[in-house]
Amino acid sequence: MASGNLGVVLCYSAFGFGYIIPATFLPTMARQLVSDPLVFGLTWPIFGMAAVLSVAFAAHRLHGWSRRKVWAIAQGVMAVGTVLPLLQPALWVLAASAVLVGGTFMVTTMAGLQLARERMPANPTALLARMTTGFAAGQIAGPLLVRLVGDTRVAGLDALSLASAAAGLLLAITSVWLWREGSGSASDARSS
Repeated sequence: MASGNLGVVLCYSAFGFGYIIPATFLPTMARQLVSDPLVFGLTWPIFGMAAVLSVAFAAHRLHGWSRRKVWAIAQGVMAVGTVLPLLQPALWVLAASAVLVGGTFMVTTMAGLQLARERMPANPTALLARMTTGFAAGQIAGPLLVRLVGDTRVAGLDALSLASAAAGLLLAITSVWLWREGSGSASDARSS
């Protein structure tokens, strides 16, 4: 694996873990606050609409930006959306989380895969495969962590809160790494 590609794969793996927690459990969190399915079920349409609008925004407003910087910003915003429900159990917080995570999910996917193509222009297949495998492993690890912790409390956190905190931390760390690693790189200079 080329120098720096391991970091990219790990960041994309963290993305899979980080996004799956809110994507899977936001409706469950909302249902704990209100029993009406017409209300708690709105987290999915909010998530989806944010995803659709973010792709249109990114295509029209971020096309000249460095892929690594777009990815770093999106992953950082996703980190905020992932930990937001830990701060206050309220429907508006869950809606904000759905917007922040849904609004960055597709942008992060797009920027990450485009960065892989920039890094390996002759044949990005191997890097894309590693990234996709890491992403899938992260998606599996998130719900597994919630299941493994079960009813146990760790550091005062229930399973879902612990997984959300871990996801937010991983997303934040990898966001910072992407931002710092991309400062002054050749691909960033070309993309700017």
